[in-house]
Amino acid sequence: MKAQVLPLLTSICILFYSCGSDEKISREVFEEVQKANEVKKLSEVDIFNEALKWGEEISVEAQKQLMVAREKAIEEKGTSEAVDFCNAQVLAILKELGDQYGVTIRRVSNDLGNPANQPLEEEKMLLEAYEYNDQNGIRHEPNLQKIKDGSVLLFTKAILRVDALCLHDQGQPGNSDEETLQKISPSNSEDIARERLSGMWSISIPQKEVVKRL
Repeated sequence: MKAQVLPLLTSICILFYSCGSDEKISREVFEEVQKANEVKKLSEVDIFNEALKWGEEISVEAQKQLMVAREKAIEEKGTSEAVDFCNAQVLAILKELGDQYGVTIRRVSNDLGNPANQPLEEEKMLLEAYEYNDQNGIRHEPNLQKIKDGSVLLFTKAILRVDALCLHDQGQPGNSDEETLQKISPSNSEDIARERLSGMWSISIPQKEVVKRL
């Protein structure tokens, strides 16, 4: 993307008087000049860095909201109800937050227990990359990719099991009631306590929304 640059009108003559005369310019012209002076130069690097920063902020806020809602469900209805909460309310919470920011927020996993978390075509290779890192002890780093002809930036970030609200962490062997453990698959319960990969955040950010922030 080419840097966006608009010409700036900064001449004192133009700001206060019509050049070559004593006639004061109109308020409309003055306001246009003020707006022109506020125009910023935006490069692809600027947009990329802002999208990475914003994606991180959104993922942290989403995690926080899910934590608060889940703890409330546990407090009001018990630990086993947290599983039902995850199945019924998570998508609504993420959609509401996404609508607030003008983005699409997903939590992606290959866990077959929740079809809504299955990776989309553009997410598959990214999730596989995080899985490869996990298997080989490579540090997970947030990622940003262009999708949809570059009009959308896809922010992804690993979700570790220790932070895996509503993906795998509804219970831990030896630390949950029997009803809760029956609601999660045996393969999941064996891995719950490990602070390893559970899935990834996937946040689709329109470039126009990033530009608005700059």
